Amino acid sequence: DSHIVRLPLTGNIVKSLEEKDFNITIERNNMEYNIASSVFKIVELSQELGIEESELENIQFEIKMEKVNEGLTRKYKEMISKNNSELLIPPVDFKIKAIWTKKDGTIKEKDINTFSKFVEIIMEIPEGVDSSKITTGIAFDSRGSYSHIPTVIFHKNGKWYAKLNILTSSIYSVISNKVIVKSVENHWSKIGVNDMASRLIIKNPNIFEPKGQVTRGEFTEYIVKALGLYRTGVAVKNPFTDVKPVNEWFNAIVIAADYAIVKGCKDGTFRPNSYITRRDSKVMLERAMKIAGLKVTDNKKTSPKGILNYLEAVTVIRNFLIDARLINH
Repeated sequence: DSHIVRLPLTGNIVKSLEEKDFNITIERNNMEYNIASSVFKIVELSQELGIEESELENIQFEIKMEKVNEGLTRKYKEMISKNNSELLIPPVDFKIKAIWTKKDGTIKEKDINTFSKFVEIIMEIPEGVDSSKITTGIAFDSRGSYSHIPTVIFHKNGKWYAKLNILTSSIYSVISNKVIVKSVENHWSKIGVNDMASRLIIKNPNIFEPKGQVTRGEFTEYIVKALGLYRTGVAVKNPFTDVKPVNEWFNAIVIAADYAIVKGCKDGTFRPNSYITRRDSKVMLERAMKIAGLKVTDNKKTSPKGILNYLEAVTVIRNFLIDARLINH
């Protein structure tokens, strides 16, 4: 029942776990965390810190799970309520930190904020909460806003659970956010589009135009949000000369570049306002598939020519999430 739980692991133990391809599972109260040992990236981290393999025991990883205090939880509830949504499970803060002792005795710390593989957080849905109301898991960022996390709802041993697939450290919860997109009310795509809008992936559902053309910036934002990577105020390098903080899709583009989902043009630009072709969208999606752990087949066929429209973009992203078992059908 403690508010904070910490699990320490030394670097040499983590390296051994990674070599044997072990996962780490932590069960606490009504939550479970499943972490691939490769998430710690011990070899890469030790090289970055200038630590020899024989000294890995001087690195300690701390997995920290902390209940969010009542005051902050209340603020989150109020903010979500203003967006016509409902917070259904108390938020939990999940962090991984590396702590190492240098030869001179000084102690340094480094937060591991991004992961190379999905970490699973499984939350038991409390009694009295209707599981059918849950539309998506969410992650809160440092500025207090929130975004979609790939979420699966499942039933086991008489209880309902929400499985959140995360690629970053953050504060997590689940919400009810039913959205009806009027432009597809009488369309075959109604269920899929409403699902994507309810998951916060469609940015402006009130003005969604199924046949409208999609820009490179918009499609990038779709992918970044679908993977649960989207954050505001991210401090990562911007490699593109024509992408500025004032651009509408700035956060999504720099995050996508950091994860090698986008690489831009030969002249150093990204051209976020240009309409995206089906061929370029296919390349970006294949890179996203690798992050999600899906095998990309060696398909030499050229994608159909032409510009992607909104409905095609939403459909292909939703199918990708379903294939990767990151969301329910």
